[in-house]
Amino acid sequence: MKARTSLQELRKKPHWSYSSINTFLNICSLQWAFRYVYRREAVFTPVALVFGSAFHRTLEYAFRLRMDGQTVPATAANLFSDVLSQLIRTEEREVRYSEGDDIDALHQTGRRMVEAYLGDSADDENVLDVGVPFRVLLGEGEEALEKPLVGEYDCIVQQGQQRLIVDWKTAARRWPKRKERLDLQPTCYLYAHTKNDPHSVGFRFDIVTKTKTPAVDRRLTIRHPDHFDRLIEQVRMMEKMIRAEHFLPNDQSWACKGCPYGMACQAWHKERSRSLYNFALAA
Repeated sequence: MKARTSLQELRKKPHWSYSSINTFLNICSLQWAFRYVYRREAVFTPVALVFGSAFHRTLEYAFRLRMDGQTVPATAANLFSDVLSQLIRTEEREVRYSEGDDIDALHQTGRRMVEAYLGDSADDENVLDVGVPFRVLLGEGEEALEKPLVGEYDCIVQQGQQRLIVDWKTAARRWPKRKERLDLQPTCYLYAHTKNDPHSVGFRFDIVTKTKTPAVDRRLTIRHPDHFDRLIEQVRMMEKMIRAEHFLPNDQSWACKGCPYGMACQAWHKERSRSLYNFALAA
């Protein structure tokens, strides 16, 4: 059986990702440019990013055991603390804590979240695959964009007659109603699946809150071909804006407070000058 190409390998070539597209469209195009075009060095790593990575790695370990028919040990939640400590220790940049954050409390919260999620799994749900990388063209034939869409499904499960892509999320609080209907990630991932796999599939966000008593919220959502056409056209227009260096700060973005490019952003209007760069490398 041919080994599949890893996500790390796929990322080595110019590409689009959900995270990149979403940052440009919904968070801040200037933040996107600092990272992908101007190659500014992020001055810190938000602890929430490290926390999320530790949570994902812990669930990936547990779900690989389930996929292999093994029992997840009762102590699996302790792995979260081991992974979080390792990620903080090996992070190249300063790990920036939010006001009021306490490292011991973060460890306890993460362990409770893992326990809550693993204890809430459906009995009739079978794990088919974990950590599934993908690469697809955006568009068809000569109309396809040059850079492909690259990403990774957290998990694929079979529940009854329905096959689902599951994406694990951590959140400070419960999501607003209908957020899953507007989120761009299911559009990207379901588009990729339709291009690579003949099986019909749905998409589900599994959100675990960072509250004192973690809540597990499962949100099913669907997408239609028109959503995919809209995604492709959005990226096509993004590419035109990027070539013209149409980047603006989103000063009212929720992401400003934790943005690692904050100092560069404050000086943007003073230092701005047109830059020549290889668009193909702005992946």
